[in-house]
Amino acid sequence: MITGTIVAAPGFLLLSIAQGPMLYFLAWVILGIAGSASLSPAAYIALNEIVARNAEHAIGWLMVVTGLSSSVFWPITSLLTTAAGWRTACLVYAG
Repeated sequence: MITGTIVAAPGFLLLSIAQGPMLYFLAWVILGIAGSASLSPAAYIALNEIVARNAEHAIGWLMVVTGLSSSVFWPITSLLTTAAGWRTACLVYAG
């Protein structure tokens, strides 16, 4: 998940400055790769390997946090894009 976040930053930066279809497409390819790297099943496996007996508890908390993240970030993204535009929102998320 950390790798996905690191890969997403240049994708958002590129998306924010894209003026033509080629850069726009490239930005979405990078964001697609980042999205795949950010999926939580890999984190579930890592937690199972690291904490073994307590994996159920840790995975439960991870599911709560990842499940609630969209409830927090969708309204923030909506407010940000309304106030400053989608390019600025991409720059904020790149940071």
